[in-house]
Amino acid sequence: MNIKLKAGQILGPYTKPPLESATYFPLYVIPKGEPGKLRVIHDLRKPKGTLVNDIIPDSLKSTQYCRVMDVAKFL
Repeated sequence: MNIKLKAGQILGPYTKPPLESATYFPLYVIPKGEPGKLRVIHDLRKPKGTLVNDIIPDSLKSTQYCRVMDVAKFL
């Protein structure tokens, strides 16, 4: 996580929230399948009632994949 701190991608840790009016989402570290490896989880579902997806229009919530050759043709 120090890499993200140094890059300015995250701030903290804090003993209390630095801004009262901001929404904060917790970071967790969980083990990966490989022993000794960890994964950072940025939980955007909390705190309750502040889901990030709530502000995304339904029309933009679907994902469509394309073939690599289609991307190559586009480029």
